[in-house]
Amino acid sequence: MSKLETNTIDNISGSSTLNLGDTNATAITIDSGVGTLTIPNGIATGHMYPAFEAYLSSTQSITDSTWTKIQFNTEVFDTDSCYDNVTNFRFTPNVAGKYILTAAAYNSGNVSDTLLRALVRITKNGTQVAVSNFDPNASSNANLLTPIVSIIQEANGTTDYFEADSFIDVSSGTPEVRGGSDLRSHFNAYRIGA
Repeated sequence: MSKLETNTIDNISGSSTLNLGDTNATAITIDSGVGTLTIPNGIATGHMYPAFEAYLSSTQSITDSTWTKIQFNTEVFDTDSCYDNVTNFRFTPNVAGKYILTAAAYNSGNVSDTLLRALVRITKNGTQVAVSNFDPNASSNANLLTPIVSIIQEANGTTDYFEADSFIDVSSGTPEVRGGSDLRSHFNAYRIGA
């Protein structure tokens, strides 16, 4: 093994790409003695991408006591265009890895109604992988609840997709998932690694 000691490595003039390793390199190791690895702000590091944040821009009425997909239609950001905020309202990561996903649904019934139960869940390929249940005492006359669910899931990067659904049970009237730019009803994900 040979050792190169220098303060700066730069690419040759006229080239914008610097490669560390080539066809023979299978790993690049940073010694455990390195206390700080500085990456400039805004530089993609290979993890934490793709990532997205979307919210429901206006109130969505849903059927009582029925799982309904929440139509998070406004993107705050979508690093790799992996979230469909127009048709399917789903996240389809194009990079395999492990992802943290979070969904929140600001659920309500009519002001005079009692919201009996409010749930939010995340599904993977149409199958529930996480659910949060808010089940207040029916005598409390609660009419606003915000269940939140979060989970780490693995995605294959090609066909796996994730969606968020709400289930609301009210004593009467039409249940709703409330929307707005305050992000009380939101859905997000980001990659944490391979």
